[in-house]
Amino acid sequence: METSDVIIIGAGFAGLTAARELSKGGHTTILLEARDRIAGRTHLDERLGRNLELGGTWVHWTQPYVWAEMGRYGIKAVPGPEFTKAYWTAGGHQHEGDAVSLLELLDAPNRRLLADSRRYFPMPWSPLDNPDVADIDGLTLSEAIDRLELPEEQCQLLRSFWTLNFNGRLDQAAYTQALRWCAVASGDWQLMFEACASFKIDGGTRRLAEAILADAAAQLRLNQHVASIEQDEAGVVVTTEGGKQYTARQLILALPLSVLNDLEIRPALSPGKREAAAKGQAGRGAKLWVKVQGPAGTVRRSWP
Repeated sequence: METSDVIIIGAGFAGLTAARELSKGGHTTILLEARDRIAGRTHLDERLGRNLELGGTWVHWTQPYVWAEMGRYGIKAVPGPEFTKAYWTAGGHQHEGDAVSLLELLDAPNRRLLADSRRYFPMPWSPLDNPDVADIDGLTLSEAIDRLELPEEQCQLLRSFWTLNFNGRLDQAAYTQALRWCAVASGDWQLMFEACASFKIDGGTRRLAEAILADAAAQLRLNQHVASIEQDEAGVVVTTEGGKQYTARQLILALPLSVLNDLEIRPALSPGKREAAAKGQAGRGAKLWVKVQGPAGTVRRSWP
C-alpha cells in the first residue's frame, strides 16, 4: 500500500496541473492514470508517417490558462493550415466558395444569435457571477436558433456551423455555453471561430503535458484502473481493479464527467453530480485523419 498526502485520479491536463501545484506546495502526491500515457483527451502519436494529434489540438490567446502554461515553459504557438475553400450544403444543394464568403453568410445570423453574450457573461471566466443567466439556463441552442426565424437555407447553414462546433445535437447543446464561448472572445463570433482552428502547440500537446509533469515532484502510476474510493475522517483509500491500494489525506478527481459513475465512491457523490455524470457530455464528435495520394491541393473544410 502506497501512502501520500494527496491522490489525484486522472493524468490529463487538469490532473497534471494539480499535481504540479500540490507538489510545489510541499505535499507528497500520487497521480493515478488508467491509460498507459498522460495527457488525457489530448494525444499526440505517430501515425501515417507523421505526428498527428488524435485528440484536442487547438490553442488560442482567448484561453488564458493554457496560453500562460505555454509561456511558462517557453513553448510557442504555430499557425495551422489556412482554410481557403469551403463546401457546404443548404436547401438540398451543395455549394462551394472561398472561406471568407462562407463566413460572410454566417455573420448576420451569428451576430443576432450571440448579441447578448456580454450581457449574460460580462466576466466569462466566472460564468455564474451574473444571476440573470438563470433566465436562459434551460434554453437549448436549437430553440435559440428557432427564435431567430431565419430563412430556411440560412437556418440550415447556421445549424451546421453550430453542430460542428458542439460536435453533437443542438437540442442537447446549451445556449448559455454558446454565449459564454463567444463572450470569452470579447463577444466577437469570428474571433471565437478563429480560436477553434488557428494555432497549435509547437511540438504538440504531448510536449506541454510532459513539461508540466517534469515540473512536478508527483509520483506517476500508469495503468491504474481505479475501482473504488472510500473516504472517512481518517482519510481516503483508493482500490484499483487489480487490488492495489493507495491511501492519502485528500483526493482530487480529475476525470471526464462520463466516467464518474463507473467508480464505486463512498460516501456517494451528490445527486446533482451523479445526474450530470449519467447524462454525460453533449459532444459526440470523432477525429478522422485520412492519407490521400497525389498533391494536397487547396486546404478545404467541408460542412454538412
